[in-house]
Amino acid sequence: MPSFCQGAVCRSTTNSYGRYAYFTLSGFTGGKDVTEKDTGVFRAGDDLAEFTFRQIRQRGEAQASAAATAGG
Repeated sequence: MPSFCQGAVCRSTTNSYGRYAYFTLSGFTGGKDVTEKDTGVFRAGDDLAEFTFRQIRQRGEAQASAAATAGG
């Protein structure tokens, strides 16, 4: 079995929010190249990026709320 996304075309995303940077890498474990027709690969990467963004944002909001109620 080939290494994941080494030698194959995969789909990656990069983004940042505040002090955080996050990345996705999606493809096939069998070494098949990702093409524009592989909508499931794109959807998986997009869903993971959106989930990560929401988690980072929620963490920031919770920290800001805790700091505001601490009387700082």
